[in-house]
Amino acid sequence: MVAFGRLSYYIAQSPASFHPGGTSMIRIILTALLPLLLVSTSLLPTDACALQESTRYAKEQFTLRAEPASDAKALVTVQRDQKLTISECDSGWCPATVIVNGESVKGYAPENKLTRTPAGSATQVRTCCKICKKGKACGNSCISRSKTCHKGPGCACNG
Repeated sequence: MVAFGRLSYYIAQSPASFHPGGTSMIRIILTALLPLLLVSTSLLPTDACALQESTRYAKEQFTLRAEPASDAKALVTVQRDQKLTISECDSGWCPATVIVNGESVKGYAPENKLTRTPAGSATQVRTCCKICKKGKACGNSCISRSKTCHKGPGCACNG
């Protein structure tokens, strides 16, 4: 209280009686604190969601939607293991950004189609519905090694 006693006295005085130029104590304090306020606010993230963004990978192929609903407009097809940046998920849908042909596409991804690690990493165990020993994996089945697969990734594995 003693340290603020003199400050309280100066604030209570008229502006002209405190400083020969007529500047009040409040104006001096605000002028001194303004640079500190500007620096501290510039360190804050510009988007509150930026703190909650994280990287996820597609468990399997799915469609990125314009709205958080399975019948919403289709934006792009996300391939298995494709990297996405997501925000906080709600009711099974995550606001997501994916890079397609060098361009950023924003939409909604179904939460159950996302994983923290790509399927090819050692930290995720992949279950195979079929192991192809004579041929090669193609979607959920095996085909001859001489043929070209026209199906997307599935549960069949090369063995």
